[in-house]
Amino acid sequence: MKTYLFGACARDFADSLQGQVPTSCFDTLDDALAAASASAQHSAQTDQQVILLSPAAASFDQFPSFEARGQHFCALAAAHISQLTPAASPASNMGGGHV
Repeated sequence: MKTYLFGACARDFADSLQGQVPTSCFDTLDDALAAASASAQHSAQTDQQVILLSPAAASFDQFPSFEARGQHFCALAAAHISQLTPAASPASNMGGGHV
């Protein structure tokens, strides 16, 4: 497990998680998801990886609402899934491309 933190509070959260879980900090959700996706694709631990958006703070520095943040995450996740090969794509195993 690893945390991919983004936004104004990323460094504060990384400091509070020090020694408990590996962390990486990013300026934007886009950058954090791209890094998490790349890591998941290259992981040899399992053929099914999970990337979970788990907000720990407001992100008004980047989004007008939590709904907008969630919608943006879903759009980014769908874009990353669509770039996977059909055999490796979680969407091909979920009967419809759920994100």
